[in-house]
Amino acid sequence: MTSNNNHQEYLQPPSYSTINNNNGEDNSYSIELPPTTTDASVQTISPPDVIKPSSPSINLSAVIERTRALFTEHFILIALSIAVIIAFLAPDIGYQASQEKLGYQAYGLIEFMNNVLVFLISGLTLKVEEMKEIWNSKWLVIYGLVTINFITTLISFITKEITFKTEEYAIGLSIFVTVPTTLGVGVALTLASKGDVIMSLFLTVASNMLGIITVPFLLRLYFSNSSNVVIEPTTLAFRLTLTVLIPTITGMLCRRFIPGMVAFTKLHRDFFSMFSMANLMCMVWMSLSKAKKTLMNQDVSEVLALLALNILIHSFYLASNYLITWRLFKVPTKQAISLLIMCSQKSSPVALSVIAIIASGSAQQGLMIIPCIIGQLTQIFMGYVYSRNLAKYVTQQEAEAGQKTKLHQVQQSDNDALAEDCKTAIDANVDSMDNNVVASSSHQQQHSSVLIELNELHV
Repeated sequence: MTSNNNHQEYLQPPSYSTINNNNGEDNSYSIELPPTTTDASVQTISPPDVIKPSSPSINLSAVIERTRALFTEHFILIALSIAVIIAFLAPDIGYQASQEKLGYQAYGLIEFMNNVLVFLISGLTLKVEEMKEIWNSKWLVIYGLVTINFITTLISFITKEITFKTEEYAIGLSIFVTVPTTLGVGVALTLASKGDVIMSLFLTVASNMLGIITVPFLLRLYFSNSSNVVIEPTTLAFRLTLTVLIPTITGMLCRRFIPGMVAFTKLHRDFFSMFSMANLMCMVWMSLSKAKKTLMNQDVSEVLALLALNILIHSFYLASNYLITWRLFKVPTKQAISLLIMCSQKSSPVALSVIAIIASGSAQQGLMIIPCIIGQLTQIFMGYVYSRNLAKYVTQQEAEAGQKTKLHQVQQSDNDALAEDCKTAIDANVDSMDNNVVASSSHQQQHSSVLIELNELHV
């Protein structure tokens, strides 16, 4: 308050006093200025300070979480890129790793371990308790298994007749289209596409277990007239049993009987998925490393022809499965996505395992695996593109379904309110009618009483 008073004093106008002469006339004026205050409470007004915008604070935990989410989402592409780069820059590392052998069958030790770990993880993460959902979609599952293990393999009749300068290309491509669906890539693409992951995982395990029987005998059928390929069904079946059947059953038993395993796999689902994918990419890395010298010495036009053929075959699988599942049978979206992906993929690791057994030497093996590697890369890159579009489609469908549900709820709420208003109006009308009836009855009684009294008077 003191400061305000001082300011008011300071701002008061000067006072004027008149000096009169002897004649009573005014000769001059004197001006009395207000006293200058020295009160310390009076402060000079300075221009306001310029407010500098504060730099935005960085939420480190949010950045880390976002980075982790992006890494998980694009892990397939990241792992594949790393495998290809290392294989071409330092092929000797992958080649030496592939030369470690196991047992009398001379299996590649690291490749064998990669296969076992992939199917062990598949068994660990296979939710047996949710298989009732698969049973509800049993006809879709049957369609998937028949398509994967039989129908898509018929294209081998065409691929084995294609004439390449290098005959092993046709053999390798025919083997690739005969094997079952991918081990982990298909499930990862289904997850990225927001499809039915349970169905994809079941199709992965079931088709590869069925492939233990189908692959050896189908290859023997397709190459029955070929003198360059010798198929031993029992040897192939034994190899696939070791790498597919036993690890899968072991994983399922561990999930069933080890306490806490279900909760552990659920908690670390992303880790198991990426670890399985890393094992697959490890096999791709070793295969590329082994084939690098052979691949670089090949005719570029034939390699490009292999690439074009793989794109054509994969596109044909996608188009035919799309027409059947989406257009013809009108399969629900999530199940249709699962069938579209799983029935259009082929497993390069299984094909490489088959080639390792039937190839007559390392040179022939190196040539045969080139179509399989190109096919696997084609599937991954094409899948990376269409999975994002499928995910957007599912998100849009879910949003539309949510809007329809809200609209239905609003309409239902409006209908309930209208019904309640109608009921209230009806009740009010009924009460009014009851009152009218009561009043009419009372009036009639009064009228009767008057008539009786008049009759009595008349008498």
